[in-house]
Amino acid sequence: MVTSRICPKCGQRNSMLNRECLACDTPLMDLSAGLDATIRTKGSAQTEDPDVRRIAHYRLIGLLGAGGMGEVYRAYDERLDRLVALKIVRTDEIARLLPEEQREETRRFIDEAQLTGRLDHPNICPIYELGEDKDGTVYFVMKMIQGLTLDRVWQQAGDERLAPELLAELLDIFIKVCEALSFAHSRGVIHRDIKPVNIMVGDFGQVYVMDWGAALLMELRKVANAPKTRLEVFREKSMHGAIVGTLRYMSPEQARGDREHVDERSDVFSLGATLYHMLAGRPIYVANDVHVLLKQAQEAVITPPHLAVSTGGMIPPTLSEIAMKAMAKNPDDRYESVVELQRQIVGFLRGYLQQPNRRYAPGSQIITQGEEGDAAYIIVKGKCVVVDNSGTQKVILRNLGPGDVFGEAAVFSEGLRTATVEALDEVTVTVVPRNTLVSALGLNSWLGGFVKALASRFSQLDEDLRKTRQGPLER
Repeated sequence: MVTSRICPKCGQRNSMLNRECLACDTPLMDLSAGLDATIRTKGSAQTEDPDVRRIAHYRLIGLLGAGGMGEVYRAYDERLDRLVALKIVRTDEIARLLPEEQREETRRFIDEAQLTGRLDHPNICPIYELGEDKDGTVYFVMKMIQGLTLDRVWQQAGDERLAPELLAELLDIFIKVCEALSFAHSRGVIHRDIKPVNIMVGDFGQVYVMDWGAALLMELRKVANAPKTRLEVFREKSMHGAIVGTLRYMSPEQARGDREHVDERSDVFSLGATLYHMLAGRPIYVANDVHVLLKQAQEAVITPPHLAVSTGGMIPPTLSEIAMKAMAKNPDDRYESVVELQRQIVGFLRGYLQQPNRRYAPGSQIITQGEEGDAAYIIVKGKCVVVDNSGTQKVILRNLGPGDVFGEAAVFSEGLRTATVEALDEVTVTVVPRNTLVSALGLNSWLGGFVKALASRFSQLDEDLRKTRQGPLER
């Protein structure tokens, strides 16, 4: 049986179950039905002539993706008058295999279609048909999805993805992904390759978890009332010790090839890695060498997202903590299930969206020196300047931009504002009231007393510096 395949781009040897090269991310087998061809095929030749090929009652009108043993076409269903995505095993590749190997590859192909077909959920791309053409070509047909991968969605937003409204939209997508995986887990299916490019966002807000080709069916004894089908042994012929998935989003047990310990919490880890990428704008591991990546994935030493990037000040600490718990090296330290992770995100959103936004015109004062501190502020959009009006002349202390926080010192110390903050252009801020900070940070606890003492000390230091005009730091 064939146990590996060579990447056509860099020559790296990969598991037959991998969809992308471990070294260079070149697609080896692409099952995502609706991706833009320029994204997923990286320059592959496109078939534009609708009469080039027919399979059963489908006309193939364009190649969506090709790699390894599979091809996915945009096809026209002549019976139902609709566009679909149709996947076949590549005839040129399978012809090179021995007869026994051909049967095994075809078996895998059918297993993939049948496993995906049993996952009837709004956020999982549906399988319409599994069939065989008169010439012996085995195929399955999926829904055609028009839209973008999740990483393309947040790339288009740039740093604005962390603004409250956009971040809430991205987290809503993330919650739908959790719902799809929770359903799959209830049917005994582990995805094993959750990552941003395997999450499709449709043109009208639909969300689909794609590419179940690396999925693993858990023992049916773990699944209540599961039907006794041939899928009981799905993937049992998978090579023990094979590394299946994508290293930059892979759990340590997967990176070790420890299939016996892969379970729902392995998908929880990949969800955490996806959330991390959303927040930090980069994956948890950034090395280019496959051996370095593999070691990093096995050891799972991860820098928290708010410390990993310069825009960390914009990353809500609670979300950073959620991502890090999901990616704990020991599965027992992660969220026990995707449902538990989802609840944490929903809970964060409920509190997050309750914080109001305010807009200020250029030149207006957002906070005023000498007033009581009843709230802190997070700049969503625009620029501000911090000024000291205590002397005969206005002294500019610093400039602030998106992601910066101000006004928190007076809240922590329960003192008065030590500076004025003015809008340089049109500014939008999120207002965090004092009672929210007290609740979130535990300011009434012993640790809260420590925070208040520090805030008072820095306020006093700021006052001393301000008197000498040597570069005050506090606001």
